[in-house]
Amino acid sequence: MTVLEVVKVPNKILKTPTESVTDFSEVEQIIKDMIETAIANNLVGLAANQVNISKSIFIVHVGTKLNDDGNQEIKFVPFINPIVKSNREAGESWDWEGCGSLPGIQCLIKRWNKVSVKAQTSKGESFEQDASGLIARVIQHENWHLQGKLIIENAREKRIIK
Repeated sequence: MTVLEVVKVPNKILKTPTESVTDFSEVEQIIKDMIETAIANNLVGLAANQVNISKSIFIVHVGTKLNDDGNQEIKFVPFINPIVKSNREAGESWDWEGCGSLPGIQCLIKRWNKVSVKAQTSKGESFEQDASGLIARVIQHENWHLQGKLIIENAREKRIIK
């Protein structure tokens, strides 16, 4: 596994919509490297184009668990070729978000409180996932990356963080 470089604004790949995954032969390795990169950079989510791979893949941190050795294992779920749908009945809320490609900046962003995602696994199998709260927010953030959108362009407010 390899820790990849997280590309920063103004890298053009961040503004370019990603391509659908049709060949799944390298996806497992890409996901492993993305997880290592997210852990090394303390990120709760990461899109493939943030590590200079123009594929419709993102990962989301969903918690930690103890493995068989008694060590904490960080759990990420990969979403390949995701289609994210909002649950409009659950409403929207504003919150501050950061981004590994925009270090030192937080943006106030409005997101849906609940979403449903149709995606594929690393083996190309389809699945559906409902999410709410922070995980729903991270899914929407990473999905924007796949569309070539950045939080800085859609922020109500911005603030510098150290």
